[in-house]
Amino acid sequence: MAEFKGKKAKSESPIFKVEKAVADYLVPKVPGFMGTKFLTLTTFLWGPLMILTYYFSKTNLNYLWLVSFWVLMQWVTDLLDGGVGRYRNEGFVKWGFYMDHFTDYFFMCCVTIGLFVMIGSPLYFLIALAIMGMFFMSTFLRFGALNAFSTSFLGLSPAEMRLLVIFTNVLLYFFSIEFFNKILFAFIVLTGLLLVYNIYKTQKEMHDTDMKAKSR
Repeated sequence: MAEFKGKKAKSESPIFKVEKAVADYLVPKVPGFMGTKFLTLTTFLWGPLMILTYYFSKTNLNYLWLVSFWVLMQWVTDLLDGGVGRYRNEGFVKWGFYMDHFTDYFFMCCVTIGLFVMIGSPLYFLIALAIMGMFFMSTFLRFGALNAFSTSFLGLSPAEMRLLVIFTNVLLYFFSIEFFNKILFAFIVLTGLLLVYNIYKTQKEMHDTDMKAKSR
């Protein structure tokens, strides 16, 4: 969970309170050598391991459970990095903000690459990656304009995205790739519609902010 200028990022995720409770419990128990930098940078390990394990899943679907384990490991380390930094007063505020969100995007790219390595369907994955990238772009442009940062949209946050990856792995294990491609198409349509709504809502927020500033 990233923090910037002394403020925690806003989240409307329904499981945010659960994440916070878990982090509050685990942070004091994290070994001393696992600081903010260590925990954040482990994503550069979990991501490639996930791609490699997706590759092995092409011939043995049992590896999908290991993929989900890497997702959980990235979730836990991402959950703890900011809390450990604040608990130990490490001072990596701007570094943490930058690297935490960069590694989130890196991990999302690794998920997309891994699924492509296992399944194929390049066009679907390129479209999905483009949509996710535009969500990231919209979030950071909004932050640049309003200095207000949110880690969720319509209650969806990186936590829900990780659960979606795990659910995807379950689908791949129990159903055919053809069935998964239908689910992927539906996901692309849904996220595309959400992206359009996000852009409309954000530009309206910017417009209203400009008009309020002009009328003063």
